[in-house]
Amino acid sequence: MSTILEVPTRIASPAITPTPTPVQLLSGLGGAIGSDFRNPQNQLVFVEHNTGKLSALNLFSPSTVISSGTITLKGTFTFDLDTGAEGGPSGNVDIWWDQQTAVLRQMVPQNGARILNLGVTNFAAITANNLEFLPYTTTPIDGNNDATNKLVSGDVFAVRTNQATFAQ
Repeated sequence: MSTILEVPTRIASPAITPTPTPVQLLSGLGGAIGSDFRNPQNQLVFVEHNTGKLSALNLFSPSTVISSGTITLKGTFTFDLDTGAEGGPSGNVDIWWDQQTAVLRQMVPQNGARILNLGVTNFAAITANNLEFLPYTTTPIDGNNDATNKLVSGDVFAVRTNQATFAQ
C-alpha cells in the first residue's frame, strides 16, 4: 500500500543572506582537499587540489618584539611591562614581587594581567607568537626563599599584560 504525502503548493523563499567576502590566504592555490588542524602549532595542513602537494598554512598573527631589556625587580616593587617602568600608578602595573616575610615570596599578576611559569628553559627559543597561545592564569608564582622556589636561576615566566600584550 502506497503512502501519499501532502506537498505544499507554496514554498516560502528563504531570507536573503549576505555573500561572504573571499579572503585570499595563499597565492596560486587552486583549492585544498583533506586537511588537519594542528592545534599546538596553530597550523592548517592540507593537500593542494591541483598539485597533490602537502602544504601548511600558519594561522598565528604576525607578532613582533616591541622592546626588550633586563631589570632586577626589587622586593615589594611592582612593574609595568607595557612601559618598562618599575613602580608607577598601581592601576597600570602588571606584576608585583610580593615579599611577605624573609621566606614567603611570590610573583603576583596585577590589574587583570595573567602569568605562567615556563620553568627553566631556553629564553631565546620562545617566540613572540608562542606567547599568544599559552594558558595564562592569575595564580602567583612561588618565589619562596626555600626549596619550594620556582623562580630559580634560568627560570622563564610569561605574562599577558593588562594591556593585552605579551612579555617573557
